[in-house]
Amino acid sequence: MRWTGGIVFAVALSAALSACAAHTPLPILGGGPGRANDPQIFDDAIRSAQSLAYQPLQLDPEHGRFVVLARGDRSGTTQFRVQCFREGFVSVVPEGPTIDRLGDSVRIEGRLREEYLRFATAIANGITVRP
Repeated sequence: MRWTGGIVFAVALSAALSACAAHTPLPILGGGPGRANDPQIFDDAIRSAQSLAYQPLQLDPEHGRFVVLARGDRSGTTQFRVQCFREGFVSVVPEGPTIDRLGDSVRIEGRLREEYLRFATAIANGITVRP
């Protein structure tokens, strides 16, 4: 069984797609829950990133994290940081010079916003809930 998103993710995606949402902050996106203490969630997240042709960097399986470079930033300085948690959740946090972090939300615009939504959706959809 695959997890396809939660209420927060659905609300964020809906808001992002509305015409006036371009300047609206998004909550930090991600996926889950998978099964708690499932070491394969990290592999699920890696596969999801690779399915969109991203090259995961700074792989740290012991701590459940990796980074991909955003394509929508021509300077190559914006990253999507993926963190897998023991509880079965995964978060995707964008970081870069044009990203404003507002507590548990981010302000991200234009192509980077669309890319972030697409990437976080792939990560969320890639988490397999194992028995």
